[in-house]
Amino acid sequence: MRSNISIRAGALVSVSRLLLGAATAASVLVGAMVTRSPIDAVVLVIVCAAVAIALTRPAVLFALGVALLAVEPAKIFRDGSALGRAENFKLVLYACMLPMLLDRGLDRRKCAPLCAYVFVTVSSEVLGTALPGLTVSQTAASLATLSLGWLVFAMNWDWRRDQRLLKVLAWVPIMSVAVAAALQADGILAVFRHTTPPRLEGATIAAWLATLSLCAVMACLVLYRRQQWRWAKWLGLADAAILGATLTRGAVLALGIVMLPTIVRFVRRQLAARGSAGVVKLAVAAVAALAAAAALVPGLQERNEHASVLVGGHGAHEIASGRFEAWTFAYDQAKVNLAFGRGVGAGPLVGRIPGSPAGFIAQHNEYVRMLLEVGILGAVILLLSMFTTIRSVIRRAPVEIRADLTAAGIAFAIYSITENTLSATPLAVAFLLVLGIASSAIGYPSALAARR
Repeated sequence: MRSNISIRAGALVSVSRLLLGAATAASVLVGAMVTRSPIDAVVLVIVCAAVAIALTRPAVLFALGVALLAVEPAKIFRDGSALGRAENFKLVLYACMLPMLLDRGLDRRKCAPLCAYVFVTVSSEVLGTALPGLTVSQTAASLATLSLGWLVFAMNWDWRRDQRLLKVLAWVPIMSVAVAAALQADGILAVFRHTTPPRLEGATIAAWLATLSLCAVMACLVLYRRQQWRWAKWLGLADAAILGATLTRGAVLALGIVMLPTIVRFVRRQLAARGSAGVVKLAVAAVAALAAAAALVPGLQERNEHASVLVGGHGAHEIASGRFEAWTFAYDQAKVNLAFGRGVGAGPLVGRIPGSPAGFIAQHNEYVRMLLEVGILGAVILLLSMFTTIRSVIRRAPVEIRADLTAAGIAFAIYSITENTLSATPLAVAFLLVLGIASSAIGYPSALAARR
């Protein structure tokens, strides 16, 4: 016992000396750079701080990464700038989340989708017909995009230790709107998108804000069911209101599916209550639901009426806002090799082909994207791996949230018909983070602790 204590004490002393030496070297380097370029010195300080946090408090760095989901750099810094490039933002998210992966380790039972992505990438590369212009680097970048959410999902989460990350996620939609409101005064962003009707965007596009709000509502439901977190109800209502204000039709439908178990439980509980209290609560809930519908439905109807797609340089009405055109065009490209696809990474390139529908770089349909990139065989492998893994995770989850997680899985499967739920990194990370932590048990040791 004493020998173990002395070994640990010696290890701590060695690590402390190493950190002290690194801090001294970094201080000298920063001092030298200040005289040459203050901006570079500031960047170096930020990098050093991030490295220090990653080594000592990976959960803090991960929480920062979750908070960064609230912003879309391309909107704030413009897409052409270095800070606004999507690939740089993806690297930042990886940097925030990989230290946590090294600390927590992976649960092998949840790694099937990651293995499936590697397999179908190789099969489409060998047996597929590559889309013109598709390079190895583009394939690798797309594979990294598709993998981050599943890496987050597959971590060895511990509910008692990690549920605080869901609390951070519950605040993300509110933070996004707050950032947009702060930047609107300088003319950088607008809180509402100037369309007919206006749509709430926040510091990201309306559809992404809606999806993040949906994940935040899911997080609040889980936190209330597993922990009775006192802020869950109020944050959940705020996130639902933000979702409604985006007027994103797929997200509204998904929210209704996610809320079904909660509604059923509430109705049963009030009907089982004695006296008139239950009836009164049901009446109040019905009035509130009707009021919310009265506020939301006119905006959705107006958006349906003004939904359009650009055809031949002229706008034409289409209720799916151009998605039908995008799906048809993507399927035409997929027909070249329906069995094995056009290669992972072909999805973003299709939108740049002459003749593709304007405004649709991505397919806004995960199933069409899978068919395009990895073909029928690859899509079946991916979907089976995802379905079986998520089903097994839900079965291992606490009984009180299994119905909620099942509803969430169904909602996202349906929502994936009209949105980039898995190929947009922030959306995939948000959803799979909720699913991974919500279903976790209590008492998983970290990977580093297990090695000690």
